[in-house]
Amino acid sequence: MLCVKMKSIVKSKIRKHVRDYLKRQVEKFSQKQNFEGQIVNPFWLALIKSQLDVETKQKLARFLIFYGKTKGMTGSFGGKLQEIAGEFSHEAPKKGFHLRIKKGQKIYNVIVVSGPQHNTSNVAKYLSKMETSKKDFPGEIPVFGICYGNKDTLKLSFGKILRTGLKNEKIYIGKDFWQFISGDKNCRDQVLELIQDEALKFSKSDDYDSIYDALIKQSESLEEHLSKMYGSDPKKFWKNLLRDIYT
Repeated sequence: MLCVKMKSIVKSKIRKHVRDYLKRQVEKFSQKQNFEGQIVNPFWLALIKSQLDVETKQKLARFLIFYGKTKGMTGSFGGKLQEIAGEFSHEAPKKGFHLRIKKGQKIYNVIVVSGPQHNTSNVAKYLSKMETSKKDFPGEIPVFGICYGNKDTLKLSFGKILRTGLKNEKIYIGKDFWQFISGDKNCRDQVLELIQDEALKFSKSDDYDSIYDALIKQSESLEEHLSKMYGSDPKKFWKNLLRDIYT
């Protein structure tokens, strides 16, 4: 059951963000694909054939579509998480930041990223923005916010770059981040519940396909393409595929 403390308008905006994201993904996944231009490593296929139980044409088609299409969703939804967090901003953020939060007499300019994994060049850019903001807006405090993880996450090897690169800056991560921008210790859980609830409604709606439906249709199209290229005989399919691909 969803908590009621979060403002109704913020809840509505979060739900809209989720719907818009899912609609966009379904639209993208439903677009007709030119399988002729798909690049697949045949050596990798030979390796995973038995290891991942994709020994039939249908299983292979589903694996290639689901793996290929969904692996980018984590990154694309990271951008949507930034927008969701932005709904808690007290006023328009300064350039290069995602939120502007007021707490008493203090003003915080907040950069938001979805998770703690970042390369060195990105961290250098974040640090530059935060240091510049201290000069441009004296008295205001730059903050680096991370939507998921916790303080222990930053102690892991992939969090070291952030931990060391921003060692003199304020960092809020995971539950602490959501509490910081909202003032509510349960904010993170409420946001998760809203995302889960709206996604469930989307999957049950008759107005549009779910992501799963769209990907199944794509995999069926790929299966037809594979039959056309390498034959419909299941006993000869893999031999034909590995022999004839790129020849």
